[in-house]
Amino acid sequence: MIKILKLKLLLFLIPIFVLSFLAMPVLAAELYIDTSRNEYGAGNIFIANLKIDVQGECVNAVKADISFSNDLLEAVDFVKSDSILIFWVEEPVIDQARGMVSFAGGVPGGYCGKISQGSDFDNLIGKMVFKAKGENLQKAESKMAEIKFIDSSEVFLNDGLGTKTTLAGQGLRLKITAGTGLTEDEWQREKSGDNIPPETFKVELEKDSLIFDEKYFIVFSAFDKQTGIGRYEVKEGKGQWKEAVSPYLLADQSLKGAIAVKAIDKAGNERLGEVNFSESKYKPQARIPAKLFFALIVLIIGGFWMIKFVNKKLIK
Repeated sequence: MIKILKLKLLLFLIPIFVLSFLAMPVLAAELYIDTSRNEYGAGNIFIANLKIDVQGECVNAVKADISFSNDLLEAVDFVKSDSILIFWVEEPVIDQARGMVSFAGGVPGGYCGKISQGSDFDNLIGKMVFKAKGENLQKAESKMAEIKFIDSSEVFLNDGLGTKTTLAGQGLRLKITAGTGLTEDEWQREKSGDNIPPETFKVELEKDSLIFDEKYFIVFSAFDKQTGIGRYEVKEGKGQWKEAVSPYLLADQSLKGAIAVKAIDKAGNERLGEVNFSESKYKPQARIPAKLFFALIVLIIGGFWMIKFVNKKLIK
């Protein structure tokens, strides 16, 4: 009798166990952070690598919200170079006051865990540069700082439907000490090793009724594999270089002079791009060259005096 009851109980529990197992969410992606060490002294600048483990799935978009201990850490920069993300739907935004960093980007065709054979950055989605703060630390004192992905972060599968996958986010705890007076700067060391300019890029001339009241503007975007793009500068004709962002409204709507853009990476290397008017659908307004204009003025004045001289002769 007891054996029969045990058998019935077992037959009753097996379906429940199977169903509960099938109902468990399958972990399809994990966001995590790593650094070169787990302890930094006040004043030290270090890089936190933001990474993803797709666990056999293919993903095509990542929306990340990261919190950090802003009393112990200062977010200095966000570096997009070497990221698996190609298109940035939301550019990285650092909010030091709230201790938050947010961004969103995508991978056309999806990312399945490998970019190229032997790549060191196969699962990197970005780098954060932090400075350890020690204003509130006494000598020989240490405190624990945290950097973590928060629950609002999302990863979407490359399944044609943009399905949001089950996600886990691992945090990172670092010991911040009062420091020894010796400063270390991992970011500066990485920048000093970068002597490669950004990749070649195009500068496109555009005009649209929905943007800048249908005035001429330029669009541009460069890529740098090492330290990332730091800024852009634009020069119109013989004017001065001005820091700019794309799209950029042109001051000279007649397009009389050359239009050039400098892409400058975070190590200071530069790459020049220019509007190619021969390939553009928009052309500079026709104008008379200065020498020809001067010659026409001389000809008109000379003709005027010649007519006046002839008239005087005829009157006589």
